[in-house]
Amino acid sequence: MLDLYEYDEIKIVLSNSQRITLTCYIKKHEEDAIEVHIINPYNVKINGKKGDFKYETTDQKDINLPLIFIFDPSTVSEISEEYKAAYVSSRLDMHA
Repeated sequence: MLDLYEYDEIKIVLSNSQRITLTCYIKKHEEDAIEVHIINPYNVKINGKKGDFKYETTDQKDINLPLIFIFDPSTVSEISEEYKAAYVSSRLDMHA
């Protein structure tokens, strides 16, 4: 069980040959809210949508969240340009 503002980090490996790894954070950011956030720099489809995946619940039971990842390992070898641009922009904002 997480305390308020704590998180766990999990690595999700999608392809052994390409080592496509996504980072998943499970965070408690409000007294009764838990968020599952999968950082998706490769723009693979997660449950039918590209980009980061976020799921939030106030249910206090175990989270049983079915996930479907759709991607072509031969085309998903680099971080997407949109993600690179957003990352650089956020880093610049931190130093402004």
